[in-house]
Amino acid sequence: MSNVLLVKNAKVFNSVFKEFRDAQVLCVDGRFAWIGKPGDDIGPVLATHGLEKKDISMNVGAGGLYMIPGLIDIHMHVESSMLGPIGYASQAIKGGVTTVVAEPHEIANVKGMEGIEAMLAAAENSPIDMYFGFPSSVPSSNYELETPGCSVDFEDMLKLYQNPKCACVGEIMNGREVIKEDSSLEVSKFLDWLWENDRRFPIEGHCPSLNGPALSKFLFEGIDADHTEHSLPEFIERFENGMFIELQSKTVKQDIIDYVVENGLYERMCFVTDDVMTDRLLNQGALNRVVEKAMGLGFPVEQAIYCATYTPAARMNLRDRGMIAPGRKADFALYKDPQKLDAEYVFTDGELVYMEGDELIYGKQRYAFAGDENSFGRIPPDDWKPPKYFPDSFYHTVIRDKVSADMLKLKAPEGASEVEVRVAMVSPTTTRTTEERVKLPVKDGCADWKSAGLLLAACFERHGKNGGFGLGLVGGTGMHGCTIGSTYSHDHHNIFLLGDSEEDMACAANRLIEIQGGILTVKDGKVTAELALPVCGIISEDDPHEVGKDLNAVRGELEKAGYTHFEPIMGICTLGLPVSPALKITDKGLIDVKAGKVVPVIVQ
Repeated sequence: MSNVLLVKNAKVFNSVFKEFRDAQVLCVDGRFAWIGKPGDDIGPVLATHGLEKKDISMNVGAGGLYMIPGLIDIHMHVESSMLGPIGYASQAIKGGVTTVVAEPHEIANVKGMEGIEAMLAAAENSPIDMYFGFPSSVPSSNYELETPGCSVDFEDMLKLYQNPKCACVGEIMNGREVIKEDSSLEVSKFLDWLWENDRRFPIEGHCPSLNGPALSKFLFEGIDADHTEHSLPEFIERFENGMFIELQSKTVKQDIIDYVVENGLYERMCFVTDDVMTDRLLNQGALNRVVEKAMGLGFPVEQAIYCATYTPAARMNLRDRGMIAPGRKADFALYKDPQKLDAEYVFTDGELVYMEGDELIYGKQRYAFAGDENSFGRIPPDDWKPPKYFPDSFYHTVIRDKVSADMLKLKAPEGASEVEVRVAMVSPTTTRTTEERVKLPVKDGCADWKSAGLLLAACFERHGKNGGFGLGLVGGTGMHGCTIGSTYSHDHHNIFLLGDSEEDMACAANRLIEIQGGILTVKDGKVTAELALPVCGIISEDDPHEVGKDLNAVRGELEKAGYTHFEPIMGICTLGLPVSPALKITDKGLIDVKAGKVVPVIVQ
């Protein structure tokens, strides 16, 4: 028996003309079958499908609600929410997101192919469609600059390419190595293979600070999309060179929006989230909020919807969705206001999967039609229970000896009374850092960084590989009297510490080892806020609301301590990312990102 849905009295978004039209919509067996005017007779249309009016299984009176294709987020990382696929989807769906292309390079850095396959398996019960960009840069740089738990090689990529759930090559992060003529990176081998075998397969890029000939070479390698943070001139250069641009929240800025609108570049871009942490996901939303932000800066409403539905679908070759038209997948949401994208109802494959006010933390569920228009009852799945989708071994991944405060001493050369140090300076508006040189006095044989109001950063290898660690100095945070420790540390996910007390930093590291991963703050030897992330040290399978509550407590401690940043937790978690300018700290030491090498903290 066919599944037949009729939506009446809706303002339906037409993706070709980019306008809303009063219409009724028929869906048959999960696909849009017909879009007609409100007074049109549905009988002849049903007859073409061998159906009659009595075969309509659900009548929805939209009451003038706006009907928009399901939002499509083609560049995001589920792990950034610190939730599993089900937990993330349960919140993103509230904004009308029905498809994501997730790139699981975070879990791949801990568990490699086993982690990627576990994420794909966990996503099978998701109430929204989850495709994947397979990780191409694990590690993000190389083993000389960081120690991940695992790597992904050419053979792994080839295997993932053959998986129908893999929609693209995930972001290629080590751009400066990829563009070298003699690049020996595993992804370079795969790019060569794609050039010979499939030139249509999307390849996602990550290329901060690349311009001129370097950017041209990056594009020459087939990497033709970018989601990273840039100035307006850098974005213009990318548009001019044919790159597809994916704007996330931190790049939805007035000058960039004005440039896109003035030049009508709607076909050459879309909106994405990249990273959304749990408390932000709960309190603010997902892709819907990025789109709203753009509209608030003057991006035309209809064009914004187009760039959150049609253009991302086209970019990922997902040509079965992205518009309300016959033959397309019947994924859509109904809204009261197209400029306020909180969904009243969300449908996937022509079935109602979310109603405003519901919590879907247990994965897929459906709704029974009770007879009258808009009268529905929820039917929970048979296996109604809190989710636990990851193997037991994923809960035991923090493998290292305890940390002592003495290990955190920044020792000066013997006999020195003063030293010059490199400092990674944080800006409140970006996750990039800049390098500054600062002269410090020497006290008790160590650089006295505290006297200059700096913070100490440390990164300890935790995958059971070598037990190494690196130190660095950080300025510009405004934070004092607080230490933060995290095993969520892009992308290697070693133990990252930042604070002004070696004793508190050691306390934070040892607590993270004890709970097998998480994010926490310490003051005066006591844990003041804690979020446990027991799955690979980066994910919790608990109720998203509990995860969000704990994460918000950590954020509150940072703000109380004076840390000033547009996204304080993510800002700290990226201080260990050795492919984002300019100075970063990994278990190998202080990294000069542009030079691609370890440099000493104390300048000799």
